[in-house]
Amino acid sequence: MTRDGKTVPIDIYENGEGGWLLEVVDEHWNSIVWDGSFASDREALDEALNTIEGEGIGALIGSPSGEQKAMDFHQPLSEAELDELDDFLADEAIETGRWMSR
Repeated sequence: MTRDGKTVPIDIYENGEGGWLLEVVDEHWNSIVWDGSFASDREALDEALNTIEGEGIGALIGSPSGEQKAMDFHQPLSEAELDELDDFLADEAIETGRWMSR
């Protein structure tokens, strides 16, 4: 599929269990595989086309592996992050397990 001067192959293949899998591998060898399977190859293709139409083809193209920056996870949380964590941990729904069904 080519849009706006960018091209990505759309790969659709059977999963061996009666479903169809959808994968896009960009020019940098980044792979996007949709969760689950589709009932038909046409349904998988429609999903890919809808994604390109709705989000643009650039949404399916990642960065070259050498350009990705490593994140520093050894930083203290900000006050806002600490407040958010505190609110999350104080939520009674978590204590009772109701959050799992949301």
